[in-house]
Amino acid sequence: MANQKKKRETYGSGSVSVVKKNGKVVKDTWRVCVNLGTDPNTGKRRKIQRVFHGNVSDARALAKQLSDEYSNVDVAKAHDTFSAVVTDWYSSMETNNAATHATLKQYRCRLQYVEDVIGTRKVATLKQTDIEKALKAVKERHDLSNTSMNKVFQVVRRVLAYAVNVGAIVRNPTDGMTAPKIDKVVTRRSLTTDEIAQFGKCLDRDIQEAYSDYDAKESRRANWGRDMFGRTALRGLSGLSNLLAVRLLLASGMRRGECLGLTWGNVDFANGQVHIRQTLTASVEIRVPKTGAGVRSLYIDSQTMAQLKAWKAFQRDALHLIQREGVAVTQADATPVFCNDLGDWNDPTKFDRWWRGYREGIGFPDLKIHELRHSQATQLLAHGADIKTVQSRLGHASASLTLNQYAHAVPANDRTAADLMGTLFNGPAKPRGEVVQLQKTA
Repeated sequence: MANQKKKRETYGSGSVSVVKKNGKVVKDTWRVCVNLGTDPNTGKRRKIQRVFHGNVSDARALAKQLSDEYSNVDVAKAHDTFSAVVTDWYSSMETNNAATHATLKQYRCRLQYVEDVIGTRKVATLKQTDIEKALKAVKERHDLSNTSMNKVFQVVRRVLAYAVNVGAIVRNPTDGMTAPKIDKVVTRRSLTTDEIAQFGKCLDRDIQEAYSDYDAKESRRANWGRDMFGRTALRGLSGLSNLLAVRLLLASGMRRGECLGLTWGNVDFANGQVHIRQTLTASVEIRVPKTGAGVRSLYIDSQTMAQLKAWKAFQRDALHLIQREGVAVTQADATPVFCNDLGDWNDPTKFDRWWRGYREGIGFPDLKIHELRHSQATQLLAHGADIKTVQSRLGHASASLTLNQYAHAVPANDRTAADLMGTLFNGPAKPRGEVVQLQKTA
């Protein structure tokens, strides 16, 4: 106890003092404090404190270490609360256009869970244990899955990394933490060969009916003597676009946003390909694909390409009936392949709403739009397509990602592999009962 007689020892702007409980000094427990100056607004002293358990020499060393580290810290930012840092980070992301509005909205929601727990805490006082306790509280309060908790953890880590970069803290308290393990992906539904054939027949039938309904509607309009030109919208365009988009989704394995973000300039009829260069977000914003692998060219079957060619001619004539600011709309390379009734981008949220109603009517009430992509990958692998081709077609960054998701679809060739090894070891198998004649040596 002799080492704890001094109440406070100062090391530059850091100090070490004893800790008391009920008026008595607590053995081998020290309060390490770093002075960060005076707040010009309140006149109060700014400081960072740590309770240290150990000998006084180590406590002194910690005081010196913290003093050195905080010498380069922005004192004002060090006293910001976690919520204040979140707000600054969010503004920075918006200013730098670092994420879509939809993505930022998701980040905001996840961070709100954590702010409810530690939002008022000064960011400079947060330790790893504080973050761990906060995440535990979030999981218990909201009953989130491990996958959701992983996403919460990742965005908290990004916010605290931002705090390091702006000088609010000297180290990221999440650096020593392990991210929550992502839940095993639930196997998605895949259409069988027969179901794909049934689905395709329904789709082609409904596309032809939609053309007929549109022509009948326009014919009635003409008979009523209504002006055919100078309209602001054409009812029926979005319905046709949706049906043809589904046709391409099943034929190509594209993502929804890639399909709805397709323009005529990226449809190559001469070579039977579509070129994926951009994607349409849920916020109806055009973005480049997240990875380089997402930028790709896909061959499309001749029947689907023929339908796209007929649709292009139909859309060109239809769009010419629409006027914007007194000028007729002209189809161009930048025109969306799958447009709405105004000739503009087809809102993915409205497309999803339409899809939920459509799938019910054709006998696939639970089929998710992404499962069309899943069906293509599964069928390609099941029928012998090599993994690199499927990876490239799906736009995956690596073959391992494709295998992790679709390994179940690769044909079971274990028997073939065993027979091959037997052949290598023993030579070709002999029919049962055949006598093998050995050659005599001289």
